[in-house]
Formats: sequence, C-alpha cells, structure tokens
Amino acid sequence: MISWIQNTFQHHFKIVFAVLLALTIIAFVFTIGASPGIGNAERSAISRQFFDLNLNTAEGQQRLMGDANLSAFLTLGYSDIDGDQLQSFALQRYACLSMANDLRLPAPTDAELATFLKTLRAFAGKDGEFDPAIYARFKNGLKSNPRLREADVARVLNADFRMSRIQALLAGPGYTQPADIRQQIV
Repeated sequence: MISWIQNTFQHHFKIVFAVLLALTIIAFVFTIGASPGIGNAERSAISRQFFDLNLNTAEGQQRLMGDANLSAFLTLGYSDIDGDQLQSFALQRYACLSMANDLRLPAPTDAELATFLKTLRAFAGKDGEFDPAIYARFKNGLKSNPRLREADVARVLNADFRMSRIQALLAGPGYTQPADIRQQIV
C-alpha cells in the first residue's frame, strides 16, 4: 500500500502540487485579500455591554465619561482628576445607578434636591458652607456654555442623589438573621 501511494505521488506530483497551490492561493485571497470574502461582508464592532450601556460606541463612552466628569466636579468642587481615577469613578457610578434602577428608587423631590445641592463642594464658599452666589454664577454660566445644558446638570444631579441613596443603603448594617445574633452572643 505504501509503495502504491509513493508511486502515485511520484507520477502525479505536478498535479497534486498544483491543486494544493491553487487551494492555498484561494484561501489567502478570501482571508487576507481586500475582498470581503464569502458571506456577509458587513463588519461591526463587538458590543461591550456594561449594564445597559454599550462601551464600544462613542455615544456610550461620551455619556459615561461626560456624566462622571460633571458629577466629580459637582461633588469635589474641582475637575482636575486623573483619567484612570475618572474612569474608575465613572464605572462605579454607572453600576450604582443601574442598581438604583433595579431597586426602582424614585427621583428626588424638589425639597430633597435643594437639600442635596447644599452638600455639594462645587457650590461651597470659603467657609465650606453652601454659597447661593456661587450657585447663581454656575447657573448663569450654563446659559452661555454650548456644551453643557441645564438639562444635563439636572440629569446628573438627580442621578447623583439616587447614587447617594444607594451608597447609604450599601453602607448600612445590613440584615442579620436572629440565629446569627444568638450564635455571636454565645
């Protein structure tokens, strides 16, 4: 059997080599060449979902980072944050907001939002207390800023209020079973 295969390949070497060469060339044309290949020629980016936000789209990244940057400015009072820290904050913030949506936490009332505004460092005066003049300047500055609208600030403030509620719930003592309490006492 082996001698038959060897004799056949020796006699038909040129044909076998030509067929293998043709198959290799065709494979390279479809995989490496400029043609789209066989089948669907549409190319699409892989979806990278983070809760309900696609991080592979420019809109998703802009929404995530823009809201986090504004939130960090309002919370801290300054916007000079390292890119890695801002990205980490943005992902944590969005995870908290997703949890708030899952728990169906309501948006703040006007009174709750007014109280929450007084805790933000961006509107604090030199004494560390809420300064209505700084808040008024910020609000008037929004009218001349084409990149930032009042609706964006209101959306971020509502989200930050809900995020603070979630963080308060997570920081709480949690639930302990009565059997666990008895075991700890014993």
